[in-house]
Amino acid sequence: MSTGMDGQTGRHATDVRRRGIAAWPVIATGAVVLLVVATIVYFSLNRQRAVASCAKERVLHVTASSGALAAVIDAAAAFDRTAPVARSTCVRTAVTAASGPTVAVALTGNWKNQQAPAPDLWVADSEADVAMVDAENSSVTAGHPTAPFATSPLVLAVRSDRAAAMQGISWKDLASGSGVGRSLKLALPDPVANRATAATLESLIGASRPNGGPAAVDRSAVDAVRVRLAVLLRGITSVTSTTAQALTRLSQDPGDNEAAVVPVIESELAAFNTANPGKRALQAVYPTGAVGGDTLLAVPITADWVDQTSSAASATFTAYLGSAAGKSVLAGSGLRTSASPPATPAGIDRSHPVVLLPAANSQVRGSIAALWKASTTPSGGGSSSPATATATATAGPTTATSTAATTTAATKTAATKTAATKTAATKTAATTTAAPKTAATKTAATTTAAPTTAAPDTPTS
Repeated sequence: MSTGMDGQTGRHATDVRRRGIAAWPVIATGAVVLLVVATIVYFSLNRQRAVASCAKERVLHVTASSGALAAVIDAAAAFDRTAPVARSTCVRTAVTAASGPTVAVALTGNWKNQQAPAPDLWVADSEADVAMVDAENSSVTAGHPTAPFATSPLVLAVRSDRAAAMQGISWKDLASGSGVGRSLKLALPDPVANRATAATLESLIGASRPNGGPAAVDRSAVDAVRVRLAVLLRGITSVTSTTAQALTRLSQDPGDNEAAVVPVIESELAAFNTANPGKRALQAVYPTGAVGGDTLLAVPITADWVDQTSSAASATFTAYLGSAAGKSVLAGSGLRTSASPPATPAGIDRSHPVVLLPAANSQVRGSIAALWKASTTPSGGGSSSPATATATATAGPTTATSTAATTTAATKTAATKTAATKTAATKTAATTTAAPKTAATKTAATTTAAPTTAAPDTPTS
């Protein structure tokens, strides 16, 4: 009896143990943990080997124009995590923010009397700014690529309930003000400081030409539409100082809004909608016809402050921007590249085909800005405050220093991104001191003033 009971008891205990926790989940979990640990160790050792193989370290100074800034910050952080090496020298990047015209003027003067560090590489957002340096001091930018590695067109941001009625509208419709269509109010801050307004005015002027083709607007085109454009802009009233403010107001106030349509660069609307999901997200309208926008060019600098190591580092970073990994980062920042974009924010369609209008040169832009100022300044004098233009148009069918752990210009760690102030796509570290009127280089501890030779545009337009 005792033996039988003991035997039965033993079998029962064995069955219970057999019906207990299976061994394979434990083994699988352990294998996953070991794989993760091995991966961390592998990359850590690779980083240590790379650093150990470096004879010294070099900071690659990259100056990014406003339309390129946010994407370049992200790309620099990703680039640094690859532990780049140039001529046996470890490389880490420092990104300085400055408007394109500001950089162009500083480079034509060989960067003399500038507070910001001289760039080894300039990432421009307009071919016109690069052309200005090519024309006046070509040795500094000799041999740069002429094809942009990323773009972002101008779009019109509207509330979603108005988007359907505007489908099929063209820049020619907006420029002519003809037809019996609805009255559209455009938020147009000062084009001298606002890329979206400058692109809007150039798109309107370009569409007014007989052929309306995708050629840069010249002085004759401006003169031909001067009176008509002045009439179009004359009903302007002050409403906002920046595109970001106009977007915020439009998203919050669906009623009698002074700026029912906000021209904005597509990448910046993508950033706005990402930060304002749901009902506050705005819809991008893509008028037909050639349109202005951002064209990003990587311009290596040739000057006495750029040695062979810096030149090699610049080439390495430029190659990264054109790689599959680099394009993925750029697309994640809202730009158009040949890479498939990640999940697109609501209201944006980066697959929508556009024909980009080359930017006008600095002289023509100055003429357009003067026309805007004359048209928006009260007849009795006064300041030309940012404003809203009313245009009647025929509506379409009713259908930073970054290491593997840190990024300058918006201090980022590989694991965390410091909470930053964002206006559209520009990110600045919360610890960065207030910058002067010019843009600034933001490092983890200090802020260096950017070039001071010209008033910059706001990075967020």
